[in-house]
Amino acid sequence: MSDFPERLPEKLKAIRERLGMTPDQLAPFVGAKTGAEILAYENDEDDLLVSVLFGYAKLANIPVKFETLGFSEPGPVTVKLDEDVLIELGGVEELLELLDEWLNTLTGPERHLMLKYYADNGIRRIRTRKELSEALGLSSQAIRQRVRRLKIEFKGWIAKRVTN
Repeated sequence: MSDFPERLPEKLKAIRERLGMTPDQLAPFVGAKTGAEILAYENDEDDLLVSVLFGYAKLANIPVKFETLGFSEPGPVTVKLDEDVLIELGGVEELLELLDEWLNTLTGPERHLMLKYYADNGIRRIRTRKELSEALGLSSQAIRQRVRRLKIEFKGWIAKRVTN
């Protein structure tokens, strides 16, 4: 068996191929709408939804490290919306579904900003944010302020969704 690829799009394709599935066969199992959506992820032509990534992980029996997501273990999740406001969700999957819903309400550029800003880890994250800053022609501080504003919007959106 060959080495597993490092880039996410290549990993997604490797998982699908190792499962012996076509993109159309895989789509319903990972939460994608169509095989074309799967191909777009594999070709790095579209931003991967968090819930679809989670679906790949479950399908491939890849243990999800909840501490990586900021949670110590599976189960109910408490989200701090404000100093005084805490909400309880059924689990990480519910939080990820709400995050996907909110990301889909954003304009293309806002969605792209959020997904790119939180992509990668370590030195890759630093490089990605620098590239993002250069591509948008904005300082890193301006990028951080936009992301902070969008996070505040997300907290307001999730509060409305959960309380309705």
